[in-house]
Amino acid sequence: VLDQQWFLGVNKTGEDGITLINIKVQVLPGAHNITFSLLNDSTNSVAIAPLLVRGCVPGEVSQTPDTCEVCPAGRFSLNPSNSSCDACPPNAVCPGKAAVVPLLGFWRSSATSIQVHKCSNPMACQGNRTMLLDEWPASTAMVSNCSSYI
Repeated sequence: VLDQQWFLGVNKTGEDGITLINIKVQVLPGAHNITFSLLNDSTNSVAIAPLLVRGCVPGEVSQTPDTCEVCPAGRFSLNPSNSSCDACPPNAVCPGKAAVVPLLGFWRSSATSIQVHKCSNPMACQGNRTMLLDEWPASTAMVSNCSSYI
């Protein structure tokens, strides 16, 4: 039972006596309890397992309240409550998730800004874009800022 609703799962008991239960749950983010009970059990014994479902994070959007979808290449999202991913801004490349990587000669003022600015000193904005695009971690936002070289 989850949130007063019955769910039927598939289980398999191995030779060692351990029962593996395979259930798929789709619920709103938050804290929930799953109550396990055996059918045809005269003792009415139950086991309660806590379930914590996280909400969407930057780089994901929620088209329905109980799902999170990762933004694909060419799009991004800094706001997990959005229902769709944003188009990549001009003068940047978006490898997906929350990443917005300025093109060579451009920079962003912060990891949460979608504004991409032309660098007044092009030599100051020559970061390694190949590394950023190939190895961009999902939870990191890198800023290429040329202000200290102007």
